[in-house]
Amino acid sequence: MKYLLDTNIAVLYLNNDPAIVSKMYNHFNVCISTISVGELHYGFNNSKNKEKNMILLYRFFDNIDIIDVTKTVAYQYSNLRLKLKSLGKPIPDNDIWIAAIAQEHDFILVTRDKHFLNLDFIETEYW
Repeated sequence: MKYLLDTNIAVLYLNNDPAIVSKMYNHFNVCISTISVGELHYGFNNSKNKEKNMILLYRFFDNIDIIDVTKTVAYQYSNLRLKLKSLGKPIPDNDIWIAAIAQEHDFILVTRDKHFLNLDFIETEYW
């Protein structure tokens, strides 16, 4: 089984959170989405230690699979967004994109965002 890291998990890993680092060593089959790449790049590019953080970030990108948004993922996004709207459970758009990637590829979505845990149609783990 492959694990798709939500942006917040990647940030914790990059900040050497011991629990996340330990989990990452035990789960070798992990990836992130291009959505998370954009969020991480923005956050690190906007940080106080920009140069140091960007080097760390690019090393991370070089050592993890990055999953792109495809046409079928875009269809999943549309369906998920409509489903969430009908359930009255809207979540941020970027999180819908990440969920759509997880759903399309049958990945386990690893997150600290509790709103994902209420979505029974996407397998999630709270790290």
